[in-house]
Amino acid sequence: MVRGIKKKFKQPIMYTFCKGATNQYEIICQLKKVIETVHLTGLRVVGTISDQGTANVGAINILNNETRLYHVKNNSEYHDEFYEVELHDKQRLKLVHIYDVPHLMKCIRNNLLTKNLSYTIDNKTKYAKWSHLEDLYKMDSAVPDCKMLPRLTDQHIVRDKIAKMKVKYVTQVFSQRVSSTMNFLASRNIIGTDAADTAFICLFFDKLFDSLNGSFDKVTDGKIYRTAVKKNSIHHTVWAESLKVLSTMSFVLENGRKKSVPTIQNWMTTIRSFKTLSKLLDLNGIRSFLPRHLNQDPLECFFGAIRSIGSKNPNCHAFDSAYKTLVLNNLVSTHSPGSSCEEDFTEGSLSSFKNFFESAIASTSDFENQIVISADLPPTLHNLSMTTSFVRGQAQNYIAGFIVKKLNKTFFKNCQTCLTQLCTEKVSEHHSLITAREYQSNHPTLKYPTSTLCSIVQQIISFVGEKMSNVCLHPNIHSTLTNALNQQLIFPFELNCSEHKDLFRLNIIKFTVKMMIQHYCTEVNRILLGKRKLQDNETDPVKKLAYTWYLKHSKTRKTQGKFNLI
Repeated sequence: MVRGIKKKFKQPIMYTFCKGATNQYEIICQLKKVIETVHLTGLRVVGTISDQGTANVGAINILNNETRLYHVKNNSEYHDEFYEVELHDKQRLKLVHIYDVPHLMKCIRNNLLTKNLSYTIDNKTKYAKWSHLEDLYKMDSAVPDCKMLPRLTDQHIVRDKIAKMKVKYVTQVFSQRVSSTMNFLASRNIIGTDAADTAFICLFFDKLFDSLNGSFDKVTDGKIYRTAVKKNSIHHTVWAESLKVLSTMSFVLENGRKKSVPTIQNWMTTIRSFKTLSKLLDLNGIRSFLPRHLNQDPLECFFGAIRSIGSKNPNCHAFDSAYKTLVLNNLVSTHSPGSSCEEDFTEGSLSSFKNFFESAIASTSDFENQIVISADLPPTLHNLSMTTSFVRGQAQNYIAGFIVKKLNKTFFKNCQTCLTQLCTEKVSEHHSLITAREYQSNHPTLKYPTSTLCSIVQQIISFVGEKMSNVCLHPNIHSTLTNALNQQLIFPFELNCSEHKDLFRLNIIKFTVKMMIQHYCTEVNRILLGKRKLQDNETDPVKKLAYTWYLKHSKTRKTQGKFNLI
């Protein structure tokens, strides 16, 4: 498949059938023919991309050796950042090779599951361990109402449940959020202090992946590295620093013996190729490019579309027919073959989500309008340790800042009177997690809520967490909880702003309740799907029922235990 760097296009051009794996010499032969043929069309080939398959790595090594031997024989200057392919007119085309960055991320994670990662910073050897991530996940899972890391599930952390083929389960672990949270807990001795070494690796690969996966011209969501590569952009600094750290990395077995893993060397090769490619494109008048265009995603999506047309494992005839169908449909239709599925899903999902939170319609029966917080199931009560209570409070304070930031976009509209009363410039102990989460400590972008606002949000979250098991079986959950809170919750202050003070109370209750209902439903759904196990100290009866249902209906039957029954 040919992929454009300057223009956003992709074009399947060739496929072959083989029995078993294609050897490296056959790959070289096919690669040279494809490059020469594409060059004849007028397109300029500047690089190739592949995964870390043994045959692929071997083929590139052979091409590098052939290029070096050619220059030695002809007594000419040799640059190891390129390999060369001779065209029909005896012209030699210089190419860089890039290993698929998402594939490299998955390989780092897969190796870290069974080995420790050793690296050197400031002449000090440090070790990243998967057990540190397990400790972090265990601590976060113990918090009942809210999570510091709500995206993480068992499929991210639990070794025998990890979905090893999906990139999102890697990038969401190697992220700034996980790194900052782990550093925060390690600094408080809530988890081992050596977990800070693993936190560094999480942030290291987050920055590196962003710099090689940018898809925006400008900074979005505070991600300064996930942007276009330019001559003097920050990417070059990150790549230079990353090469220094990667050169010290090695995987170590439990017995202390080093294990040779090609992934680290391939990371370094890929970074050097990006640096070389950036210079080459700049010389040819292309001042910027998006790194996300340089991976195997288009090819993998194409194979996925082929499998979706027929069987998951098509034979030669089925593959040939599906290939022709996809190419023709893409040429004659305004949408790509996979776009209709995304549109249908999005519309249906938004419709269901919207209806779930809508207020009662006019035709609602008197019975539904008179629903109160019932006692169908016992309320959810938590008996937390001091450490868990501290972490819970920090997470709730972070959520309070998040709520202010969201309401500022839709309700306050940067009203300085309101923001001054709800936020503080004086950072205190209850802002510790917020401070740790800042992307740049010298340029804060998060909101720091006052202690009074934090107390209000904590009361709302605790109320919803306690009552959700009572009302989750009824319609109009959102309006039921909102009305109950509006009647019972005592606000210790009023806004000084005449424009917003009347609606502030209802808006913050509505937004917080909506967010917590969504979080609660997500947690229950994850238990039903086996993506999150039930905690030993779980007291929520609905979550216990969900786990019992999962044990009964899962493909792999589990032995019933004392925590599986209500």
